[in-house]
Amino acid sequence: MERKMLISASQSELKRMQFAAEVDRNIRVSITSRKRIEDSQRWSAVGRIEAGQLITDLALFFRFPHSVASRLWKQFETTQTVFRRPVAVRPRITNPEEDRYIAIVAKRNRRATSTRVTSMVTSSIGKAISSAKVRQRLHMNGL
Repeated sequence: MERKMLISASQSELKRMQFAAEVDRNIRVSITSRKRIEDSQRWSAVGRIEAGQLITDLALFFRFPHSVASRLWKQFETTQTVFRRPVAVRPRITNPEEDRYIAIVAKRNRRATSTRVTSMVTSSIGKAISSAKVRQRLHMNGL
């Protein structure tokens, strides 16, 4: 029994060393860039930790900081899920109907500036809209 434990421990240590060597060969980049981790990657990372992989090795493999891997594992332990929390989204200033109206006003008055289009739209719909927002909506419509 004791001999089997020593063999399995040395085999797992060997696997860990092989993995670390593979990571060292394949990854020669800095882990400073911030990017959102896809849900599939999150589940894969949790599966690897459950299988016995160290968080440090996992972080190197997926190219994200150790702290991110730790927080991911901690989140999974407490909530049994790895989904991101919903983020509060600001309500839109204009609805799609008003966006279409902005485009129509701009098409009718081709030579009008965005500031002039803003004043025309604001007076007709009765809602204050910034000229920057009008420029964004015109850009979205290809105008």
